[in-house]
Amino acid sequence: MSKSSSTSTGSRVFLAIVAAQLLTAMSFGQAATELSRSAGPPPTTTNWPQFGFTAAGSRYNPYENVLTPSNVSGLTQNFSFTAGGYVSPPVVAAGTVFFDSDDGYVYALNAATGGLLWKSKLGVTSSQPLPVVGNGMVYVWGGFYLSALDARSGLTVWANYVGAQVSSVVLYGGYVYVTAYAVAGYDLFKFSSNGTLIYETFDFATPSFSPAAIAKGEIYVGAASGTAFDLVAISVNGSPIVWQYPISVQDVSPAVVNGVVYAGSSDSNVYALNAATGSLLWKYTTGGAIFNSPAVTGGAVYIGDSGGDLYALNAKTGALIWKTASVGGVAAAAVANGVVYVGSSNCSAYALSAKTGAILWQHATSCPQGVSSPVVVNGVLYFSAGNNLYAFGLPH
Repeated sequence: MSKSSSTSTGSRVFLAIVAAQLLTAMSFGQAATELSRSAGPPPTTTNWPQFGFTAAGSRYNPYENVLTPSNVSGLTQNFSFTAGGYVSPPVVAAGTVFFDSDDGYVYALNAATGGLLWKSKLGVTSSQPLPVVGNGMVYVWGGFYLSALDARSGLTVWANYVGAQVSSVVLYGGYVYVTAYAVAGYDLFKFSSNGTLIYETFDFATPSFSPAAIAKGEIYVGAASGTAFDLVAISVNGSPIVWQYPISVQDVSPAVVNGVVYAGSSDSNVYALNAATGSLLWKYTTGGAIFNSPAVTGGAVYIGDSGGDLYALNAKTGALIWKTASVGGVAAAAVANGVVYVGSSNCSAYALSAKTGAILWQHATSCPQGVSSPVVVNGVLYFSAGNNLYAFGLPH
């Protein structure tokens, strides 16, 4: 064979190999593209680090992009975890689920698998208030003390005495605010992230169990003077009181969105107040007393009453958008990506259309005290019921 013939044959073989590699790469690329399209968008990584999602208490996650009204019916159980006592509603941060329990422990689970990362004995005597996560710490009350635990190890970094009962722990602007139910009245504490006490105020002679919401430098909380319960606004710098309005919110937390404070009341009304002045913007009368916090998006307020109805109200006017009587007495709702999630006293968790109130998904649990307020992050629904913590997501 001549040298030129040999060179020509080698060139053809080389070109054939290159062509085959190109075809393989194109096929793989097309398959990868089709797989990506069928799998949908990747989850937007975010946290739900305290009860209200943020300190303002909206209970609305605007970043959720996996669960939608069209696919939420496909939720299946990812895992469950059983503690030694009643479990608080969970919070989620940095791939970890945190909750406390009546068994005296604070727990940290892997958010994807439910595996136990650590548990820390604090002498917790109630599954309220919830832990709060921030600054690399888990802030939680137990055994008369507010403790800061290292979020990765569960080891105590610092602890400060706050009293026998605490109604809320809220993280805002790098500071930790504690509302405490004291024997003689109602205390408000402010701590720095390293545990230094900034102040303790004592504004009311009558104790209250109301958790707080914080927005634009003001703390909104239910408190009392004598036998009258009010919703009050206090500067984050401490006393004096900025304003107060007569609403019986001693057991529920308000939500602050777009300069408006929303709160339910035991007098069966939902109130909307100007956050700066405390003036009434509107109120809506429901069919029963309200003992849960509202969930608020830019356009709607979602809240349930003791009679078992769940309401969607226009956030600007208070007009009824829809109501459903099919879910029983509900805990505070959560809203994300067009879906409203609620736990019920009938021991079921629900997902409903935020637009219509139609039930899109339901899961029944066996529980003695109903299903807790849920949280929704990164395509997963978390809630507690009795001694159990549950996580639900779409099948992989």
